[in-house]
Amino acid sequence: MSAFDSHTTPDAGQQWNAHDYAIDAGFVPVLGGAVARLLDPQRGERILDLGCGDGVLSFDLALSGAHITGVDASPELVGGARARGIEAHVMDAHA
Repeated sequence: MSAFDSHTTPDAGQQWNAHDYAIDAGFVPVLGGAVARLLDPQRGERILDLGCGDGVLSFDLALSGAHITGVDASPELVGGARARGIEAHVMDAHA
């Protein structure tokens, strides 16, 4: 099974499976972590994480004390981000 198999997001036209996301897309927070460090997030800052996925990178950013808001088109992945304590919303980032 792939991270893209089980859930269809109508507006995004893609299918996601949060259980397999970490396996199939685990490289995303690894590669994104280097870029996130360039942000040098500070306590009290507000950061919008578009396409937050399951919230792994959002959680790392939140460790700085910054307030993170995640947005993703997949309800299942947003559920994963929320389970990590991230304020996350299901919505199309284009909107």
